[in-house]
Amino acid sequence: MNDRFSDRWFEDFFKEILPDNRINRRESKIIEFKSDFNWSNKEFRLKIAKSAAAFSNNRGGAIIFGVTNQPHVVVGVKGFYEVDDADISNVFNSYFSPHIDFRRTHFEYNELVVGILVIHESITKPICSVRRCNVFHESQIYYRYRAKSDIIKPGDLMVLMGNIRDIERNKWLGLFQNVSRIGVDRVGVLNTASGELEAGSSKFILDEALLAQIKFLNEYSLRKEGAPAIKIIGNVEEASQVIERAVTINEPEIFEAFLKTKLVTSAEEYIKAIGHLYSINYPIYFFIHYMSTHIERVAFFEK
Repeated sequence: MNDRFSDRWFEDFFKEILPDNRINRRESKIIEFKSDFNWSNKEFRLKIAKSAAAFSNNRGGAIIFGVTNQPHVVVGVKGFYEVDDADISNVFNSYFSPHIDFRRTHFEYNELVVGILVIHESITKPICSVRRCNVFHESQIYYRYRAKSDIIKPGDLMVLMGNIRDIERNKWLGLFQNVSRIGVDRVGVLNTASGELEAGSSKFILDEALLAQIKFLNEYSLRKEGAPAIKIIGNVEEASQVIERAVTINEPEIFEAFLKTKLVTSAEEYIKAIGHLYSINYPIYFFIHYMSTHIERVAFFEK
């Protein structure tokens, strides 16, 4: 097959569909089937979040919506794209940390739409649950096994932690090699958490692994909320663009924005995050006022 989880990979995967819509595929360490996409149901959302965390802690995977279980029959789903990626991300971030990286795609067969949620392998393992609910416990690491997402076993945890140490060591080695090649006096440091750049000259190190985590804008822009975009002056390569970093909004970020009257992303994103939290003691009207809009325009999400 082709590169794992590419569109071509899924085309090859679904070639095994039989004339009666049965698919000659099984659930595995990288595949999970769901017959529907009932995102309005809280328990459904929690089960998807648990599976996503398990895939992230292993080699990544795909949750395929619109395929029944035993037998595996393609039935299709509706409304797969009616839910925003931000809503899915807020659910994931409310129950697991660090961030779970994903993307959505779909496959069409005989006028049926199969939704696909691709979960990328995490580069910041382990992904751990941060809240208790009826589907999983707090402070647990879930791991994808053959056709099952479960609490990680001690032996697999040891391997995972060993891999983390190896990755960390290789990052340091790569950093030192870059510094040695460029020269200590000509190297700057970019803090990707705060956006601050400390440099004595015009060069800084940008880890290639970061490129998969940032969103590139096609042109320079000025933002009405938060800090203005940075304009780069000089010989800029064609691939160089202004970047917008994804921001995770949880309870500490909500109160920090309220107390400091300073938002790090749009007010809409704060309101969406509040919609997935349990307490009623959040300053939602502060963010509504910040939006300069009417309350009727604010989307409240089912908890």
